[in-house]
Amino acid sequence: MLSTLIDLALKYKLLVIALFLTVMALGFRAYEHIPIDAFPDITPKQVVIYTESPGNSAEDIEKLITYPLESAISGMAGVKQILSNSFFGLSYVSVFFEDDMDIYFLRQLMSERLASVDIPQGWGKPTLGPNTTGLGQVFWYEIKDNTHTYSLRQLRQMQDYIVTPLFKSVSGVEEVIGWGGYEKQYNVLIDTNKLQDINITYEDIVNALQRSNKAAGGQYLEFNREQYLIRGAGLYKSLDDIRHTVIKSADGHAVTIQDIATVEEGSAPRFGAISIDGNESVMGMVLQRTATNAAKVVASIKAKIETVNTALPEGVATGIRTGDRMTVSVPAAGLTEQGTVAEIAP
Repeated sequence: MLSTLIDLALKYKLLVIALFLTVMALGFRAYEHIPIDAFPDITPKQVVIYTESPGNSAEDIEKLITYPLESAISGMAGVKQILSNSFFGLSYVSVFFEDDMDIYFLRQLMSERLASVDIPQGWGKPTLGPNTTGLGQVFWYEIKDNTHTYSLRQLRQMQDYIVTPLFKSVSGVEEVIGWGGYEKQYNVLIDTNKLQDINITYEDIVNALQRSNKAAGGQYLEFNREQYLIRGAGLYKSLDDIRHTVIKSADGHAVTIQDIATVEEGSAPRFGAISIDGNESVMGMVLQRTATNAAKVVASIKAKIETVNTALPEGVATGIRTGDRMTVSVPAAGLTEQGTVAEIAP
């Protein structure tokens, strides 16, 4: 048998050489395209559902949000396991599927199923979490103010409105999450004694604010053979716009927000803070999309940093955090967690 094989190889030398070159070319091509990842993703297929319900207790959220979601999802094809947690103001449901199912098909099925879940009005809307896994935390950074002129609230605004959109434009990035600082909001501090005097309820105030902060289109108007577009620009642009919002009219007098409340800039209530080397800071975390290469995603993010720093005010920049000690403090629960921040290097 071996002698016959050698005879055939010698007889058809050109064919053997061509076959050898073809195998070598295919092997080199496979070598160039083989996926190499710093941390291969071995997590199962999963879809996470978040439902924010501010101010509601964990017991009520479990009964009115988490349980209905679990009941609706349990009958889906390919479901292996459902894990859930109900916290103060938040419902978290994680659904694990069979490994051979397509993640995008699963998310589509999940979106269709969530539309049929009956959640009480005002208790929040279930939302699919980012298309990532437990190994998707590939890049950490800090918003550093080298001039020490900006407050934590201003740094958080830079994180939310400048840094996050730029990093989310990078190929392979699924989500950018900001931590620390203070989230800006506008506070309407109501004087309850004045409400009783003019017979106005909290619902009247909320409806007036929602009704006034809107923009609308009004088609167009033809005049002298020209077309003029009509639009209603009613969005708030300043604190005075909020103060002058009319709640109702009584006895020929318009009752406005400033008659019964004080309007000011403030910060949303927070449950904790983040500090680096003992100093409170603002940080961000980049999550990579499922089935993408972590090393390539990190390399693309690093190439984007120069653009991000150019868009930030002078003296403010994004700093990469690698192997640093980070402290997350949650005063409401009396907990403090410490960990090492690691970056996946390409």
